[in-house]
This record gives sequence, structure tokens and C-alpha cells, in this order.
Amino acid sequence: MTRDEAATRLELIDVALAANGWSDSQIDREYRYRAGRVFFLGDEVHREVPQSADYVLRERANGVALAVLEAKDESHSPGAGLQQAHAYAEDLGAPLAIASNGHAYVVQSLQSGEIIQIDAPPGPTGLLDIIHGRFRAPAPNPLLAPTLSDRPLRYYQERAVHIAVDAIMAGRKRLLLNLATGTGKTVVSGNIVWKLWRTGVVRKVLFLVDRVSLLGQAYNSFSAFGDARGVVGEDKDLPLLRDVHFATYQGLYSERGGGRLFEQYPPDYFDCVVIDECHRSGYGDWKAILDHFGNAVHVGLTATPKRADTIDTYAYFGAELLDDGGHGQADYEYSLARGIEDGFLATYQVLQVSTNLDERGLHIAREVEFGAELFTPEDVEIRDVYTSEQFEREISVPDRTRVLCEHLANKIREWGTAEKTIVFCVSAAHADTVRTHMQNLLGVEEGLPRYAVRIVSEERDSATLLEEFRDPRGRQPVLATTVDLLSTGVDIPSLRNVVFMKPVSSPIVFKQILGRGTRLDPSTGKLFFRVVDYTNATRLLDAWDLPSAPDEEWVTGAQTVLVSVRNVDGEPILGARVAATLGRRHIARGITDQYGQCEISGLPVGSLTVRASASGRRPGRVRVNVPQDDEIEVVLEESGVGPGRMVISGVEVTLAAEITLNLTSDGRELSVEQYVDLAGERIRDAVQGSPATLRELWRDPSTRNRLRQSLREHSVDTELLGLVLERPDVDDADLLTYAGWREPLRTREERARRVELRSDSVLPGLSDPEQKVLRGLLDQYRVAGLNELDSAAVFRTPALRSIGGLDAIVSMLGGPTRAREILVLARNEIYRNGGVA
Repeated sequence: MTRDEAATRLELIDVALAANGWSDSQIDREYRYRAGRVFFLGDEVHREVPQSADYVLRERANGVALAVLEAKDESHSPGAGLQQAHAYAEDLGAPLAIASNGHAYVVQSLQSGEIIQIDAPPGPTGLLDIIHGRFRAPAPNPLLAPTLSDRPLRYYQERAVHIAVDAIMAGRKRLLLNLATGTGKTVVSGNIVWKLWRTGVVRKVLFLVDRVSLLGQAYNSFSAFGDARGVVGEDKDLPLLRDVHFATYQGLYSERGGGRLFEQYPPDYFDCVVIDECHRSGYGDWKAILDHFGNAVHVGLTATPKRADTIDTYAYFGAELLDDGGHGQADYEYSLARGIEDGFLATYQVLQVSTNLDERGLHIAREVEFGAELFTPEDVEIRDVYTSEQFEREISVPDRTRVLCEHLANKIREWGTAEKTIVFCVSAAHADTVRTHMQNLLGVEEGLPRYAVRIVSEERDSATLLEEFRDPRGRQPVLATTVDLLSTGVDIPSLRNVVFMKPVSSPIVFKQILGRGTRLDPSTGKLFFRVVDYTNATRLLDAWDLPSAPDEEWVTGAQTVLVSVRNVDGEPILGARVAATLGRRHIARGITDQYGQCEISGLPVGSLTVRASASGRRPGRVRVNVPQDDEIEVVLEESGVGPGRMVISGVEVTLAAEITLNLTSDGRELSVEQYVDLAGERIRDAVQGSPATLRELWRDPSTRNRLRQSLREHSVDTELLGLVLERPDVDDADLLTYAGWREPLRTREERARRVELRSDSVLPGLSDPEQKVLRGLLDQYRVAGLNELDSAAVFRTPALRSIGGLDAIVSMLGGPTRAREILVLARNEIYRNGGVA
């Protein structure tokens, strides 16, 4: 009898590994490669089946990965799992991929690409030689040093650590690691430093952060270093007896003894400097700190992808790793999109909301004519029209704030008033107004006097409020309003709602705010979060955030428009950002050249909006009719800061639009019809035959279970199909044949009844006790489906206990062999002739 995969692994591969020198501590079985992506289907949240590698062979427990081995059952060829093993090994950084059916082993080197077949798995000694051969330096191999803790690293963390250590051992001085918020940048950097420090490659290390809250977080993450750690304080002596120093930019740049604190260190004091949130480090005064320690290895950590506003970061930290265009690039990247696909980060739902004022602008003269009251401070020049970007900056619109808060409160009531929410506001005053509204709307209802709080730097007890807000077990506060205090460096895993009530133009700021919600939280069961967007901030979503660009969200065409951006004197503006939009959907972007011009292409025919913005200037926008308008001009005025904000009240504010977007693995909102169609494709691929082929596979428990597992790995689940089709009464096989071939849906009742009606071909050949048992089996099938008929346990179910239960039925049928035969008969008859005759 052919062994299945489980038996092949247990009886053949495990035995061969042990015989060739692998101890149990070196074998990582069922290595959790992906956690299972969370996705929306309608209003339901589902999680895919986790994906695991059969074996990861390591130098030691939690040590460096030497090979990935994928097993298949005896019926497969030895190399059937090689491509899968290769993909895992590549992501993990293992030098070898191995596939086996238990009788032979197909091995591929990821370095040379060579594939060989051998009779037994390679032993650890030969694989260690490959690792040792990576380095030219005679130093102890840092890759073989243990990890920072007993907690295993995720595959991408392990890969990032190995890439960084490889680069440093090869003599590199500047490195950049780009990992999305919530993926463990501190864990990665801690393991890099730990491996280098333990093997003597580096001795003195500086860890730089830009927030005091991050300082303690980093210090605690490096707990394995024990007393080798020291914190650099403005009012403390330098911890020169310690090896790993933790400091903030601000603290090191503070004055000390007629100079700056960092100047108290000799320039060659540190061997390695780790820079957290490094996209902030290369600007202004703080770069002097990096220049002072310029001979050290600099490892930059960021959660921001390469774009126009991070180009200096990539030029500095990526200077020794250039792309084909000669530009600096990251040594390793792991995006938010990849984190969502892998199931390590929470997916998110976007709710885009706009008011009539956001859609058409606030026309002052018209509103005053209709009775609005306008307060204007001295020396403030009144505009004719104000747009979303000016609300709560130049002009306060209390009616709009009230309407947005009422809308948000209604949504929170719908979702759950205990869900943690952060509202990002324009200013401290705006945050105070929003806090007051939300407390009155929800706090009073919930009986919680501190349901809503403002957490801004002006608040004396902001640190205490923040800690209370972070606590998932605390009843209050539940909702926090802020400006930017919570945008970076704060872990709030239980956060469910991220709300934009302030416009955001910087992709860096947007991604940092978005990152507040991306952490999963097992303690509260959090698998996803919501982005409530009142200011069109989600226009900044891109491929870094979305697994792929959704077809519905990006409108394309063949038209081109030349855009000129000028100031009020007609002079060109260099570096202005230009975007063409259709409603709230972006179509094309560009940046103006020295002549103030840029060409945006791929536009559809119709009426579009072209927006332009530049530093120090008010944004501008122009309506364009394509293709009639092939050249347009946008004029940007200087922003000019006045002595105070205008206030207008008595304005009619209404909700103009509300759109919900659910992100899936391909970045699209997935309807029920789309899910069924996608499931159908995957069912046909898995079955490689007709509906009759599927039913034949479904009869036998072993082939059914293999097919079911294969489908689940591709997000196809019969229970889910029954749920979305609202047909829980339909047989599982019929759900699959409907999705795959649009065959009719048949209920379990219908199939069972047809078996009973085929009395001429079924029942006459059975004794009375056998007929009674068959009818009992059909009754249980009606209730719970075919899986119930897979084992003798079915005879203990209520439908069969009335006949006497397991022992009585086996005795009645003349023994266990006949009982098994009746079970097989029931399964076969349910699907005979497709169950239609």
C-alpha cells in the first residue's frame, strides 16, 4: 500500500535525516512560513489556512537555516516539491532546496542553480561548509551565532538579518532595511547587533531613535545584552563602560560643556550605529551626529518606501548598493502589502467620506448671503472659496466638524463602542473640539467620563493618557484625538479605527499613521482595522500598501495633457506635484521640470480634475475636459500665514459621499460573484477533470481530504461557499461543482431522498437490518454532510443510536467488515450517476 505524505515523512524521511546526522533540535518541522492572510468577503472576515514548509534544516535550534526540504507521498516523483522548496529557501535565505518522496532526494543549490539527485539527504557538515564559505574574513562566523532570544524569527526577519550580516562581513559601511510598521524592525536590528557583538565583529554600538518612547522600547528589546546596555541622557555621564548605547537625536545634539553631547565621544568610538526611522536622520542638524561617527557601520531602519520625499535617505544609506540607474536602494524590503498577504499584519477596510463642502468648496459670499456668521481676525484677507486643505487651518467650520463627529459616532455605534479609535486632527484646538463632540456623543451614552481624550504635546499628562489608552484591558479611554503625537513610535495592537480628520500630503506621514493599525492583536481577536477618511488622505495608498493595484481604482486611457504650474507673476514653479483625478480616484501623477511643466499621460476621455501643490504655496486645481484641453495652466499662490483663523458658523453641511473599500490579496474589493468565480478557477485547476472526476474524488475520504486541503490552501472552502451562497443545506460536492462548472445546486435532502427512491437497485439486495442502517446513515448525512460517513464514529450519532449504537449495529450486520461496506455503499450511492437518477 502506498504511503501518504504523513507516513512518508514519519517512516522514511525522518528516519533518513536522523541516520545522516540531523538531531531533532536541528529540524524545524512544519515551519510556519505564512500565518494565513486575513481578507474580507462581504461583511465577513476570514483567514486563509497558514502555509508551512515541511522541514527547515538548521545549524542549531533557531539557528541559521541550511536547507528547506519539501516532502511528497510515495506516488510522486522525488523532485515534485522542488519548486516549492526553492521558493521557501529563497525567502528564508537557505543555500539549498531539497525535495523527496522518501526514496530519493533532489537537491538544488540556490547559488549555482545546479540540481542533483541522491539516495539520502545531505548531512549538516557539508551544509555548514557552504555557510562558512560565504565569508572571506577569518573571524568567527556571526551567522552561526544564536538568535537574541528563544523566540523563532519569521522568515523575512531571518532573511533581513542574514543579508545585513553578509553585507557587513563583506566590508559594507552603509545599509538600509525597509520593513513595514509592525513587522519587527527592532527585532531584526537587535539580532544583527547580537550576532556581530557575540562574535567580536563589533564591540561598541549606538542605537539612535527620535522619540523618548522608542528609547525604552529599544532598550527593553535588547534585554539579552544585560548590563552591556546603557542609556545616554542629557543630564547623565556617558555610559562609557557599556557596549550598547541608546540615545535620541535630540539628546545627543543637546549642549554639553560648550559643545554638543555627541562630541564628547571620540569619532571612532562606535563600530556600528543603528538608526531607527532613518528617513528623518539625514536632514538638518542631526546629520552632524552621523557625520561625527562616519567611520562606523551605519544601519538605517525605515518603514517608508523609496519615493521623491525619501530620496536623500536612499542616497545615503544605499550608496554602496546601487540599482541599474545608479541610485541607492534598500538591502532588504518587506512591504505592508507583503505583510498582509503573509498574514503577519492586519488587513484594513477603507471608508471614504466627504461632505458637500469638501466636494464643491466653501463659498464665503454665498454662505454669508444665506445667513452664515463670519468672524474675521484683523489683517486676514478673505478668500472667495476655501477647500478641504484650509479647513481648521485658515478657517474653522464648526458645523463641518460636528457633522463629521456625528457620522463617526454612528459608525462606532455600528461597529462597537469599545473599539479603540484614534482621530488625527488639524491642530490641538481642533483635537479638543473633536474630543468634546465624541465625549458628548458616546461617552455619556457609555457612562464613561473619559471615553474620549485629547493626547497632544500640550497636555501635561499626555504620557499617562497614552499608557491608559494603549492598555487593551482598560475600559477608558477608548477614543483619542491627536495631531501627530500618535503618528509614530507608539504600539497600540488593539487599535481598530484610524480616522483622518486632517488633510495629509506627505506619503511618509500617511504611511506612519496607517501603520498605527497594522498590528494583529490576539488578546482582543483583532484581525483587521478600519481607515475612516474624511480628507481624501487614502489617495496616497500605493503598491507598498496594497498587494496589487486594483483595476477598479485606477482608470486609464490614451490621452495626454501638458500641465504648466506657475506663480501669480507667471514664473514657472520647479518640483510642483501634479495629479490627475477622476472623482476620488487617482489616474496619473507627475512633478514639474525647470520650466514648470510636466506631461501626464494615460488619461481617459472625459472631465477630470488636475491638482498641483508645491512647498510654501496653496494647492491649486483645474477642471479639464479631455481631449479638448491638451494644455492647461495651474496658478499657485503663496501660502502666507495670518495672525489667526477665520470662523464661519451657520453653514449647511451634508454628507455627499460614502464609499467602502475592502482589500483582498489582489487589492480589489471582492464581491460574492467574484469569489465564486475565483473559487471555480481554483477548483478546476485542482481537479484537472470534470464534475464527475470531482465527485469520484469526493467519495473516498483520503482523496477528499487531500482535495479539501489543497483547495483551502488556495482560499476555497466549502463552508465559506455555503455561507456566501446562502445555501448551507447544499452538499459540499455540489457547492464545488456549482462554482467550478455551474452545475445545479442539490441539497443533501434531495440526494438522500434519491438514494431511498432507488429501491429497485439498492434496497432489495440488503437485509432489513442493513436497510435500516442505510436509512440511518442517510439521515445523518442530511444533517451533517458526507464527512460524517467516513468512520465508525457515525454509529454513535443520534440518527444511529436509535437503532442501537455502534456495538449493536456491528453485531446486527455480522461484524465490522460489513459495517464498513455499508458505509462505502452509502457514500457511493449518494453520488451514483451524479446523484440525479
